[in-house]
Amino acid sequence: FHFAAPDAYAGASSPFAGLLATASKAMGMVGLFRILLVITLPEGTEGSAVWLVLLGVLAAITMTWG
Repeated sequence: FHFAAPDAYAGASSPFAGLLATASKAMGMVGLFRILLVITLPEGTEGSAVWLVLLGVLAAITMTWG
């Protein structure tokens, strides 16, 4: 999380602060979706299973600890 975000949200109008908060989360989801497409699309390759297991372990760790 950026340390300047609270100051930016406090100084901005409510609609613009909402846009800032929503746009950053949406771009993060788009980036994650693109990475997942690259990892999972070639299902026949042997490396995709390793990436999916690694992604599952990382998800479990971040849900538990993060």
